Amino acid sequence: MAEPPSRAAETAARQVESIVAAAERAALETRRQAEHEARKLLEEARKVGREELEEVRRKSLQLGEDARKEAAAAIAEAREAADAVMADAERLAGSLRATSEALEKQAQSLVRDVQLAHRELLGELRLPGLAERDQRRARESSDAKARAAREAAAPPRRKAPGEIFDPPDWIGGER
Repeated sequence: MAEPPSRAAETAARQVESIVAAAERAALETRRQAEHEARKLLEEARKVGREELEEVRRKSLQLGEDARKEAAAAIAEAREAADAVMADAERLAGSLRATSEALEKQAQSLVRDVQLAHRELLGELRLPGLAERDQRRARESSDAKARAAREAAAPPRRKAPGEIFDPPDWIGGER
């Protein structure tokens, strides 16, 4: 039986209203769930972001500390190298001083030996019969002294080491 049209329309309208109300409730619930999920996702993202930020901070602090340690080690190594070079230079200077002293002693010894040999040769040259020659040398010596006095007024010429004496073979080098 058919209901009168107004009643059917009323029933249809109530059903539409209940469907609309159910759809609105479902939409509201879906919206609440979506907002809840969005808040959860946002909170999770913030938490992950804070954790990652803290990890990056830790790593940057560690890198800074590592860089400081490496710089300190490099500075210490450079200081050690500089100290070693200074110690080597001091040892070399000491060795050169000792060598210089030894060479000076050798030179003095050579001069003494030459002087002794010179005296011996002069003593041997004073043989009898050479008195005339000695007198002539004395005169030449006084003449030489007079020349030396004149030359003393002139600026002295310095002799080169090669003009004075030849170094011994053990010194080495060019002659």
